[in-house]
Amino acid sequence: MTDKIERLKWLRDGCNWLVTVSAGLIVASATFYKDILVSNQKCECLIVVVWAFLLTSIVSGVLCYFSAFALINILVQKGSYELKGISWAGLSYSIMLFSFMIGVLFLVITLIVNKL
Repeated sequence: MTDKIERLKWLRDGCNWLVTVSAGLIVASATFYKDILVSNQKCECLIVVVWAFLLTSIVSGVLCYFSAFALINILVQKGSYELKGISWAGLSYSIMLFSFMIGVLFLVITLIVNKL
């Protein structure tokens, strides 16, 4: 039981870290938006796509955090649990990682297109 709790705590900490990084990328790109990216019309469209993916990462990260927290509470109260399908923690973590990777990829593409 403690092994499952530890894994869920690591999952929860990973969610915190990735939500923080996603929010930091949004803030950094919004801060330098007018200085760097305004000159190119293509970059304006790409940065909106980047922000959408990073916001999706943040929302699914928060959902993952609360799902992991709920599973930890169930483990502490009942001693065990059995999943009868996919858990919200696993699904939201997968969505969070996927949208974060795509968001960062589009951010890199945006910066490269801006320099061309």
